[in-house]
Amino acid sequence: MSTDARIVLVTGSSRGLGLQFCRHYVAAGWFVIATLRKLGSSPALDELKREVGDKMFIIEERVHAVMRSPSFAPDLAQCRCSVSARRMDTSNEVSIGTCAERLISGIGFPAEIGEKRIDLVINSAGFYGTKAPIGEITAADMMDVFQTNSLGPLLVTQALLPLLRKSSVGAKIVMVTSELASIGTNRSGGRYPYRTSKAALNAVTKSMAVDLGKENIMAFGVHPGWVQTDMGGPKADFTVEAAIENVASVIQHASIGEQNGAFLSHDGTPIPY
Repeated sequence: MSTDARIVLVTGSSRGLGLQFCRHYVAAGWFVIATLRKLGSSPALDELKREVGDKMFIIEERVHAVMRSPSFAPDLAQCRCSVSARRMDTSNEVSIGTCAERLISGIGFPAEIGEKRIDLVINSAGFYGTKAPIGEITAADMMDVFQTNSLGPLLVTQALLPLLRKSSVGAKIVMVTSELASIGTNRSGGRYPYRTSKAALNAVTKSMAVDLGKENIMAFGVHPGWVQTDMGGPKADFTVEAAIENVASVIQHASIGEQNGAFLSHDGTPIPY
């Protein structure tokens, strides 16, 4: 691996969008830190193992993975991303802090990476929650989703700031959001936990953009479209592969002068907040 390889951290990488982000950036030559929170085996990760085969980049636990349980590492062992097994639950502040402290100290980075840093954070972990109608929503319904979708990305990014500040290319913080978060285009109502948690995430993203832009760190949100994941279902518009190609293109072309603080669709067009 090149000493100047770009470094990306992806949350929610055990399946769906997060897993495909991992695949995409590995194939593009990036050093990937994949964060996981699900325990147990994963058919998607088994498939990744078969796809990569002997083209793996292996260090220590054979994968750069930030996870809740190091015992899960064998299922991810063939991914070419490389991070020592670390625990990170994006809904747990202590877990986030512990993992970030280890990464900041240099644990998990390969020796050939000179400056231990992160150039890109993709907050992909998400939770849909209940679709219960008005009159049946509970506080727990709301708070469970807010914890993962709104607070988690804030705490993860905040904890990783020392590494983001070391990027020599101007770090990017990407929030995987949803058009359902748009207040201006909401014509169908419902979906209270998901809509409001993603709207709150957009507010977090905008504030980050304002606060960190002066340090040449940009933050923006991207709606990946309706995607054929466990959440989106098989009738969705985009395959996971197509969705990530689209979003990765938006990320690549985003500039701090034009898209900092933006709420973007998968084709790069702005979505009303």
